[in-house]
Amino acid sequence: MCGRHFQPGDFAVTAGGLRRLQSGAVPLLFSWNEYTLPTLRQNVWERRPRAEEPLLDLPADLESEDDMDTAAPDHDYCLTPATAVMAAEMANENEALRQNIGELQHQLEVLQLRTRFDIQRLAGSDEDTRLVCYIQALFQAFWKLVEPAVNTKMVRITSAQTASASSSEVSQPATKLPPIDELLLFLMHLSVGLPLRDLAERFGIHRTTASRIISTWTHFLYILLGSQRLWIPPEVVRAHLPPEFSAFPDTQVVLDCTEIFCQTPSSLLLQSEVFSAYKSHSTFKAMIGMAPLHLCLACMQDP
Repeated sequence: MCGRHFQPGDFAVTAGGLRRLQSGAVPLLFSWNEYTLPTLRQNVWERRPRAEEPLLDLPADLESEDDMDTAAPDHDYCLTPATAVMAAEMANENEALRQNIGELQHQLEVLQLRTRFDIQRLAGSDEDTRLVCYIQALFQAFWKLVEPAVNTKMVRITSAQTASASSSEVSQPATKLPPIDELLLFLMHLSVGLPLRDLAERFGIHRTTASRIISTWTHFLYILLGSQRLWIPPEVVRAHLPPEFSAFPDTQVVLDCTEIFCQTPSSLLLQSEVFSAYKSHSTFKAMIGMAPLHLCLACMQDP
């Protein structure tokens, strides 16, 4: 192949004047391309026309970056009377929105307090407390008596295996409800006879949790109150004997019977033993005794 098929740059001249073909040269010139190479097509960026950027005639003292004045202007030309009024209106609107948010937060706290059933909701209202268990003052007094033993002697009932555990064991971590609310739930179950599903809905817990709370407090109060002295000394009873018992100065206790609603057992034999014709329901019967110093005239006149 002759040198006509190579470009002029593919040859190199040696020191002796000889014309040699460079290594790697490729023949590109032929008769079908008329021994010429086509011009390379420009890319899109090079083919797209663009407007020329105007040259700014800067003063001689501003041509250098070091000499440029970077100080902030002493006037805010963007602030017009219209924008100033708009800014004031936005500030007033933000203040009104803050007040609305505060009122809504207060209403939300009130609604949460109304929907949450606990001792705080009943605080200060003996009528509400009497509706579910006892008078507020008596409830608080009873709680103060049992509170010291709650954290030291209470055994949480979690299964049938732990139901017979000794009361001297240390209690497990607290449940979802505070201990005072657990006592309120237990007394509501005893005094009003509310079912487990109703108690669970009121206190926001599961029905199984409500059942375990009742079992726990039943065993706890049985051990705690059963260890207390049953009879008040006779001299104390005589010293505080109401005037209604002046004809019976040797009275020590007034006896009565009571019934507590209970679940209907599945055994027919147990149903016949616990069924009450007076209450038309399954109940636990018990005899109670109360010292006369705790009675009042209204209780004595109650038929």
